[in-house]
Amino acid sequence: MADAKGLYKTIIIIWSDYNLEASGLTLEDLAWEAIYGDSYCSDVKTIYVAAPEKDINPPDMDFFFDSTDEG
Repeated sequence: MADAKGLYKTIIIIWSDYNLEASGLTLEDLAWEAIYGDSYCSDVKTIYVAAPEKDINPPDMDFFFDSTDEG
């Protein structure tokens, strides 16, 4: 894996009247509902994480960095 670099982490809070995981809907469906009024987005915050692999909820770094990348 190439040396990890910082990433942006966006935290979005969306309130709805159902359980997303149990409903069969996707995250995209929930975002759509927040945009068009069936759910409510109460907060959006983006932060820069210099060492994402050390974050409390680290991302799958392979998603961002291909092991064949040269830098």
